[in-house]
Amino acid sequence: MSRGRTRVGRRRPSRRRRAGLAPSASKVGLPPGELVYTGTPREEEVRAHLVSFDGNAMRATVDLPLDEALAAATAAVATGAAAGVRWLDVVGVHDVEALRAAGRALRLHPLTVEDLAHVGQRPKLEPYDDYLVIVARTWSVGPAVAGVAPALRDEQVVIVLRGDLVVTFRERAHEAIDALRARWGRGRGRVREGGAAYLAYALLDLLIDQGFTATEALSEALSALEERVFDAPAPAVLAQLTDLQRELAHLRRVADATRQLTGTLRREPPSELGALITELRDVDDHALQVLEAVDTLREVSAALHQTYAAAVAERTNETVRVLTLFTALFMPITFVAAVYGMNFVAMPELGWRWGYAAAWLVMLVLALATLLWFRRRRWL
Repeated sequence: MSRGRTRVGRRRPSRRRRAGLAPSASKVGLPPGELVYTGTPREEEVRAHLVSFDGNAMRATVDLPLDEALAAATAAVATGAAAGVRWLDVVGVHDVEALRAAGRALRLHPLTVEDLAHVGQRPKLEPYDDYLVIVARTWSVGPAVAGVAPALRDEQVVIVLRGDLVVTFRERAHEAIDALRARWGRGRGRVREGGAAYLAYALLDLLIDQGFTATEALSEALSALEERVFDAPAPAVLAQLTDLQRELAHLRRVADATRQLTGTLRREPPSELGALITELRDVDDHALQVLEAVDTLREVSAALHQTYAAAVAERTNETVRVLTLFTALFMPITFVAAVYGMNFVAMPELGWRWGYAAAWLVMLVLALATLLWFRRRRWL
Protein backbone atom coordinates (compact mmCIF):
# COMPACT_ATOMS: atom_id res chain seq x y z
CA MET A 1 0.00 0.00 0.00
CA SER A 2 1.56 3.26 -1.08
CA ARG A 3 1.66 6.29 1.16
CA GLY A 4 2.40 9.84 0.19
CA ARG A 5 3.94 12.68 2.16
CA THR A 6 1.42 14.90 3.84
CA ARG A 7 1.78 18.58 4.47
CA VAL A 8 1.57 19.33 8.18
CA GLY A 9 -1.70 20.93 9.18
CA ARG A 10 -3.65 19.68 6.19
CA ARG A 11 -6.18 16.93 6.61
CA ARG A 12 -4.87 13.58 5.46
CA PRO A 13 -6.95 11.47 3.11
CA SER A 14 -7.57 7.84 3.97
CA ARG A 15 -4.43 5.80 3.36
CA ARG A 16 -6.36 2.89 1.94
CA ARG A 17 -9.80 1.82 0.99
CA ARG A 18 -10.73 -1.03 3.27
CA ALA A 19 -12.47 -3.89 1.51
CA GLY A 20 -12.43 -6.34 4.39
CA LEU A 21 -15.77 -7.15 6.03
CA ALA A 22 -17.55 -4.58 3.86
CA PRO A 23 -20.55 -5.44 1.69
CA SER A 24 -20.20 -4.69 -2.00
CA ALA A 25 -22.78 -2.50 -3.70
CA SER A 26 -21.89 -4.15 -7.02
CA LYS A 27 -23.76 -7.29 -5.92
CA VAL A 28 -27.02 -5.55 -5.07
CA GLY A 29 -29.93 -6.91 -7.12
CA LEU A 30 -28.01 -9.85 -8.59
CA PRO A 31 -29.32 -13.41 -8.21
CA PRO A 32 -27.66 -15.74 -5.67
CA GLY A 33 -24.56 -17.43 -7.06
CA GLU A 34 -23.82 -14.66 -9.57
CA LEU A 35 -20.07 -14.24 -9.90
CA VAL A 36 -18.86 -10.69 -9.28
CA TYR A 37 -15.31 -9.98 -8.18
CA THR A 38 -15.45 -7.34 -5.44
CA GLY A 39 -11.74 -6.70 -4.97
CA THR A 40 -9.21 -4.45 -6.70
CA PRO A 41 -9.05 -5.14 -10.45
CA ARG A 42 -5.93 -7.04 -11.48
CA GLU A 43 -4.40 -8.21 -14.74
CA GLU A 44 -2.19 -11.13 -13.64
CA GLU A 45 -2.92 -14.65 -14.76
CA VAL A 46 -4.36 -16.95 -12.12
CA ARG A 47 -1.67 -19.44 -11.10
CA ALA A 48 -1.64 -22.46 -8.81
CA HIS A 49 0.69 -24.67 -6.81
CA LEU A 50 0.04 -28.38 -6.41
CA VAL A 51 1.50 -30.36 -3.52
CA SER A 52 1.03 -34.10 -2.99
CA PHE A 53 2.43 -35.86 0.03
CA ASP A 54 2.12 -38.78 2.38
CA GLY A 55 4.19 -39.99 5.30
CA ASN A 56 7.11 -40.91 3.04
CA ALA A 57 7.44 -38.34 0.29
CA MET A 58 6.32 -34.96 -0.90
CA ARG A 59 5.94 -33.81 -4.49
CA ALA A 60 5.42 -30.14 -5.30
CA THR A 61 4.78 -28.44 -8.61
CA VAL A 62 4.68 -24.68 -8.34
CA ASP A 63 3.51 -21.82 -10.53
CA LEU A 64 1.25 -23.81 -12.85
CA PRO A 65 -1.53 -22.48 -15.07
CA LEU A 66 -4.81 -23.09 -13.29
CA ASP A 67 -6.18 -25.55 -15.87
CA GLU A 68 -3.09 -27.78 -15.60
CA ALA A 69 -3.18 -27.71 -11.81
CA LEU A 70 -6.89 -28.57 -11.77
CA ALA A 71 -6.36 -31.48 -14.14
CA ALA A 72 -3.51 -32.85 -12.05
CA ALA A 73 -5.39 -32.41 -8.76
CA THR A 74 -8.51 -34.20 -9.98
CA ALA A 75 -6.80 -36.94 -12.00
CA ALA A 76 -6.41 -39.27 -9.02
CA VAL A 77 -10.09 -38.91 -8.14
CA ALA A 78 -11.16 -39.68 -11.68
CA THR A 79 -9.00 -42.82 -11.94
CA GLY A 80 -9.56 -44.00 -8.38
CA ALA A 81 -5.82 -44.09 -7.70
CA ALA A 82 -4.45 -43.41 -4.24
CA ALA A 83 -2.52 -40.15 -4.38
CA GLY A 84 -2.14 -39.34 -0.68
CA VAL A 85 -3.01 -35.84 0.44
CA ARG A 86 -3.19 -33.21 -2.27
CA TRP A 87 -3.06 -29.48 -1.69
CA LEU A 88 -4.09 -27.24 -4.56
CA ASP A 89 -3.14 -23.64 -3.81
CA VAL A 90 -4.82 -21.16 -6.18
CA VAL A 91 -3.33 -17.65 -6.25
CA GLY A 92 -5.73 -15.08 -7.67
CA VAL A 93 -9.53 -14.86 -7.54
CA HIS A 94 -9.99 -11.84 -9.81
CA ASP A 95 -10.72 -13.90 -12.95
CA VAL A 96 -14.35 -15.03 -12.69
CA GLU A 97 -14.03 -17.35 -15.71
CA ALA A 98 -11.12 -19.12 -14.02
CA LEU A 99 -13.24 -19.45 -10.87
CA ARG A 100 -16.09 -20.97 -12.88
CA ALA A 101 -13.68 -23.50 -14.34
CA ALA A 102 -12.36 -24.33 -10.88
CA GLY A 103 -15.89 -24.73 -9.57
CA ARG A 104 -16.77 -27.19 -12.34
CA ALA A 105 -13.58 -29.21 -11.96
CA LEU A 106 -13.83 -29.41 -8.16
CA ARG A 107 -17.63 -29.84 -8.12
CA LEU A 108 -18.21 -26.82 -5.92
CA HIS A 109 -21.62 -25.38 -5.15
CA PRO A 110 -22.38 -22.09 -6.99
CA LEU A 111 -22.60 -20.27 -3.64
CA THR A 112 -19.11 -21.50 -2.78
CA VAL A 113 -17.76 -20.14 -6.06
CA GLU A 114 -19.56 -16.87 -5.36
CA ASP A 115 -17.82 -16.65 -1.99
CA LEU A 116 -14.46 -17.04 -3.71
CA ALA A 117 -14.99 -13.90 -5.79
CA HIS A 118 -16.56 -11.89 -2.96
CA VAL A 119 -13.36 -11.00 -1.10
CA GLY A 120 -14.92 -8.75 1.54
CA GLN A 121 -16.42 -11.43 3.76
CA ARG A 122 -16.34 -12.18 7.44
CA PRO A 123 -14.49 -15.31 8.52
CA LYS A 124 -17.03 -18.12 8.58
CA LEU A 125 -17.62 -21.87 8.38
CA GLU A 126 -19.79 -23.36 5.61
CA PRO A 127 -20.42 -27.15 5.69
CA TYR A 128 -21.73 -28.74 2.47
CA ASP A 129 -22.78 -32.32 1.72
CA ASP A 130 -19.38 -33.65 0.74
CA TYR A 131 -16.93 -30.85 1.59
CA LEU A 132 -16.21 -28.14 4.12
CA VAL A 133 -15.49 -24.47 3.43
CA ILE A 134 -13.59 -22.23 5.84
CA VAL A 135 -13.40 -18.53 4.95
CA ALA A 136 -10.56 -16.89 6.86
CA ARG A 137 -8.62 -13.66 6.73
CA THR A 138 -4.94 -13.07 7.25
CA TRP A 139 -2.57 -10.12 7.42
CA SER A 140 0.77 -9.06 6.06
CA VAL A 141 2.67 -6.06 7.35
CA GLY A 142 4.19 -3.54 4.98
CA PRO A 143 7.12 -1.31 6.00
CA ALA A 144 6.57 2.22 7.26
CA VAL A 145 7.02 4.94 4.63
CA ALA A 146 8.19 8.46 5.51
CA GLY A 147 7.65 7.85 9.21
CA VAL A 148 4.05 6.71 8.78
CA ALA A 149 2.75 3.68 10.69
CA PRO A 150 3.32 0.29 9.03
CA ALA A 151 0.58 -0.69 6.63
CA LEU A 152 -1.57 -3.73 7.26
CA ARG A 153 -2.77 -5.61 4.20
CA ASP A 154 -5.45 -8.12 5.01
CA GLU A 155 -6.74 -10.62 2.49
CA GLN A 156 -9.30 -13.37 2.26
CA VAL A 157 -8.20 -17.00 2.14
CA VAL A 158 -10.77 -19.74 1.49
CA ILE A 159 -9.95 -23.32 2.52
CA VAL A 160 -11.96 -26.13 0.92
CA LEU A 161 -11.59 -29.59 2.50
CA ARG A 162 -12.95 -32.62 0.66
CA GLY A 163 -11.60 -36.03 1.58
CA ASP A 164 -7.86 -36.07 0.90
CA LEU A 165 -7.98 -32.88 -1.15
CA VAL A 166 -7.39 -29.41 0.31
CA VAL A 167 -7.87 -26.39 -1.93
CA THR A 168 -6.95 -22.85 -0.92
CA PHE A 169 -8.01 -19.75 -2.82
CA ARG A 170 -6.15 -16.57 -1.98
CA GLU A 171 -6.11 -13.11 -3.50
CA ARG A 172 -2.36 -12.81 -3.97
CA ALA A 173 0.97 -14.38 -3.03
CA HIS A 174 1.56 -14.62 0.71
CA GLU A 175 5.07 -15.14 2.09
CA ALA A 176 3.93 -17.09 5.16
CA ILE A 177 2.00 -19.66 3.12
CA ASP A 178 4.84 -20.05 0.63
CA ALA A 179 7.31 -20.47 3.50
CA LEU A 180 5.08 -23.12 5.09
CA ARG A 181 5.00 -25.13 1.86
CA ALA A 182 8.80 -24.93 1.59
CA ARG A 183 9.22 -26.02 5.21
CA TRP A 184 7.11 -29.12 4.65
CA GLY A 185 9.35 -30.10 1.76
CA ARG A 186 12.45 -30.15 3.97
CA GLY A 187 11.25 -32.69 6.53
CA ARG A 188 8.55 -35.06 7.59
CA GLY A 189 6.72 -33.24 10.34
CA ARG A 190 3.28 -34.02 11.67
CA VAL A 191 1.52 -32.33 8.76
CA ARG A 192 3.10 -34.88 6.42
CA GLU A 193 1.48 -37.65 8.43
CA GLY A 194 -1.71 -36.05 9.73
CA GLY A 195 -3.72 -36.11 6.53
CA ALA A 196 -5.85 -33.48 4.82
CA ALA A 197 -7.71 -32.49 8.00
CA TYR A 198 -4.47 -31.66 9.76
CA LEU A 199 -3.30 -29.71 6.72
CA ALA A 200 -6.49 -27.61 6.82
CA TYR A 201 -5.98 -27.00 10.54
CA ALA A 202 -2.31 -26.07 10.02
CA LEU A 203 -3.26 -23.56 7.33
CA LEU A 204 -5.95 -21.99 9.50
CA ASP A 205 -3.56 -21.78 12.44
CA LEU A 206 -0.94 -20.13 10.23
CA LEU A 207 -3.42 -17.53 8.97
CA ILE A 208 -4.56 -16.64 12.48
CA ASP A 209 -1.01 -16.45 13.81
CA GLN A 210 -0.28 -13.67 11.34
CA GLY A 211 -2.34 -11.54 13.70
CA PHE A 212 0.55 -11.66 16.17
CA THR A 213 2.84 -10.20 13.52
CA ALA A 214 0.33 -7.43 12.84
CA THR A 215 -0.18 -6.54 16.51
CA GLU A 216 3.57 -6.56 17.15
CA ALA A 217 4.19 -4.13 14.28
CA LEU A 218 1.42 -1.81 15.49
CA SER A 219 2.69 -2.02 19.06
CA GLU A 220 6.14 -0.87 17.95
CA ALA A 221 4.58 1.97 15.97
CA LEU A 222 2.56 3.06 19.02
CA SER A 223 5.69 3.04 21.17
CA ALA A 224 7.49 5.28 18.68
CA LEU A 225 4.52 7.63 18.53
CA GLU A 226 4.34 7.76 22.33
CA GLU A 227 7.84 9.24 22.48
CA ARG A 228 6.93 11.84 19.86
CA VAL A 229 3.73 12.76 21.69
CA PHE A 230 5.72 13.64 24.81
CA ASP A 231 8.70 15.22 23.04
CA ALA A 232 7.09 17.18 20.21
CA PRO A 233 3.31 16.87 19.78
CA ALA A 234 2.45 18.16 16.32
CA PRO A 235 -0.33 17.75 13.71
CA ALA A 236 1.80 15.17 11.86
CA VAL A 237 1.90 13.01 15.00
CA LEU A 238 -1.87 13.24 15.35
CA ALA A 239 -2.30 12.21 11.70
CA GLN A 240 -0.13 9.12 12.20
CA LEU A 241 -1.97 8.25 15.40
CA THR A 242 -5.27 8.51 13.55
CA ASP A 243 -3.92 6.17 10.87
CA LEU A 244 -2.94 3.67 13.53
CA GLN A 245 -6.37 3.84 15.14
CA ARG A 246 -7.96 3.21 11.75
CA GLU A 247 -5.79 0.13 11.27
CA LEU A 248 -6.64 -1.09 14.77
CA ALA A 249 -10.37 -0.60 14.23
CA HIS A 250 -10.26 -2.73 11.10
CA LEU A 251 -8.05 -5.33 12.75
CA ARG A 252 -10.48 -5.50 15.67
CA ARG A 253 -13.40 -6.29 13.35
CA VAL A 254 -11.43 -9.04 11.62
CA ALA A 255 -10.09 -10.48 14.90
CA ASP A 256 -13.56 -10.56 16.44
CA ALA A 257 -15.05 -12.37 13.43
CA THR A 258 -12.12 -14.81 13.44
CA ARG A 259 -12.69 -15.57 17.11
CA GLN A 260 -16.33 -16.33 16.38
CA LEU A 261 -15.21 -18.75 13.65
CA THR A 262 -12.71 -20.57 15.88
CA GLY A 263 -15.23 -20.63 18.73
CA THR A 264 -17.70 -22.41 16.47
CA LEU A 265 -15.02 -24.91 15.43
CA ARG A 266 -14.20 -25.56 19.07
CA ARG A 267 -17.79 -25.97 20.28
CA GLU A 268 -19.23 -27.76 17.25
CA PRO A 269 -16.37 -29.29 15.26
CA PRO A 270 -17.49 -30.55 11.82
CA SER A 271 -17.05 -34.20 11.04
CA GLU A 272 -14.12 -33.43 8.71
CA LEU A 273 -12.17 -31.99 11.69
CA GLY A 274 -13.68 -34.05 14.49
CA ALA A 275 -10.43 -35.82 15.32
CA LEU A 276 -8.60 -32.53 15.96
CA ILE A 277 -10.40 -31.36 19.10
CA THR A 278 -7.16 -30.49 20.91
CA GLU A 279 -5.79 -28.62 17.91
CA LEU A 280 -9.03 -26.67 17.46
CA ARG A 281 -8.91 -25.60 21.10
CA ASP A 282 -5.38 -24.35 20.50
CA VAL A 283 -6.29 -22.34 17.41
CA ASP A 284 -9.24 -20.84 19.27
CA ASP A 285 -6.85 -19.81 22.03
CA HIS A 286 -4.59 -18.13 19.47
CA ALA A 287 -7.55 -16.23 18.02
CA LEU A 288 -8.49 -15.07 21.52
CA GLN A 289 -4.95 -13.90 22.19
CA VAL A 290 -4.93 -11.87 18.96
CA LEU A 291 -8.29 -10.32 19.86
CA GLU A 292 -7.10 -9.42 23.36
CA ALA A 293 -3.87 -7.95 21.98
CA VAL A 294 -5.85 -5.78 19.56
CA ASP A 295 -8.15 -4.59 22.36
CA THR A 296 -5.11 -3.69 24.46
CA LEU A 297 -3.56 -1.73 21.61
CA ARG A 298 -6.84 0.11 21.02
CA GLU A 299 -6.91 1.13 24.68
CA VAL A 300 -3.30 2.28 24.46
CA SER A 301 -4.00 4.28 21.30
CA ALA A 302 -7.06 5.91 22.89
CA ALA A 303 -4.99 6.81 25.97
CA LEU A 304 -2.25 8.14 23.70
CA HIS A 305 -4.80 10.26 21.86
CA GLN A 306 -5.90 11.74 25.18
CA THR A 307 -2.27 12.28 26.15
CA TYR A 308 -1.68 14.11 22.88
CA ALA A 309 -4.68 16.37 23.56
CA ALA A 310 -3.43 16.99 27.10
CA ALA A 311 0.10 17.75 25.87
CA VAL A 312 -1.19 20.22 23.28
CA ALA A 313 -3.44 21.83 25.90
CA GLU A 314 -0.51 22.07 28.32
CA ARG A 315 1.67 23.73 25.68
CA THR A 316 -1.16 26.13 24.87
CA ASN A 317 -1.64 26.93 28.56
CA GLU A 318 2.08 27.55 28.95
CA THR A 319 2.08 29.91 25.98
CA VAL A 320 -0.97 31.75 27.29
CA ARG A 321 0.62 31.99 30.75
CA VAL A 322 3.78 33.56 29.34
CA LEU A 323 1.78 36.00 27.22
CA THR A 324 -0.38 36.88 30.22
CA LEU A 325 2.73 37.50 32.30
CA PHE A 326 4.14 39.93 29.76
CA THR A 327 0.77 41.65 29.45
CA ALA A 328 0.46 42.02 33.22
CA LEU A 329 4.02 43.36 33.51
CA PHE A 330 3.56 46.01 30.86
CA MET A 331 0.06 47.04 31.89
CA PRO A 332 1.11 49.44 34.74
CA ILE A 333 4.02 50.68 32.65
CA THR A 334 1.64 51.38 29.80
CA PHE A 335 -0.63 53.23 32.23
CA VAL A 336 2.20 55.53 33.38
CA ALA A 337 3.35 56.14 29.81
CA ALA A 338 -0.22 56.89 28.75
CA VAL A 339 -0.70 59.41 31.56
CA TYR A 340 2.44 61.32 30.76
CA GLY A 341 1.73 61.13 27.07
CA MET A 342 -1.34 63.35 27.45
CA ASN A 343 -1.00 66.84 25.97
CA PHE A 344 -2.00 68.95 28.98
CA VAL A 345 -0.04 72.11 29.60
CA ALA A 346 -0.44 72.23 33.38
CA MET A 347 1.26 68.94 34.27
CA PRO A 348 3.73 69.70 37.08
CA GLU A 349 6.11 66.79 36.37
CA LEU A 350 6.71 68.01 32.80
CA GLY A 351 8.80 70.89 34.01
CA TRP A 352 10.61 68.99 36.73
CA ARG A 353 14.30 68.29 36.11
CA TRP A 354 14.10 64.68 37.44
CA GLY A 355 10.67 63.92 36.00
CA TYR A 356 11.92 61.54 33.27
CA ALA A 357 14.02 59.50 35.73
CA ALA A 358 11.20 59.44 38.25
CA ALA A 359 8.79 58.08 35.61
CA TRP A 360 11.20 55.25 34.80
CA LEU A 361 11.64 54.52 38.51
CA VAL A 362 7.88 54.33 39.04
CA MET A 363 7.45 52.00 36.07
CA LEU A 364 10.24 49.65 37.28
CA VAL A 365 8.84 49.57 40.81
CA LEU A 366 5.40 48.71 39.46
CA ALA A 367 6.84 45.90 37.31
CA LEU A 368 8.83 44.43 40.24
CA ALA A 369 5.83 44.66 42.52
CA THR A 370 3.74 42.80 39.95
CA LEU A 371 6.38 40.06 39.70
CA LEU A 372 6.56 39.69 43.48
CA TRP A 373 2.79 39.48 43.69
CA PHE A 374 2.71 36.74 41.03
CA ARG A 375 5.37 34.79 42.93
CA ARG A 376 3.50 35.04 46.24
CA ARG A 377 0.37 33.74 44.50
CA ARG A 378 2.51 30.88 43.05
CA TRP A 379 1.67 31.87 39.48
CA LEU A 380 5.36 31.73 38.57
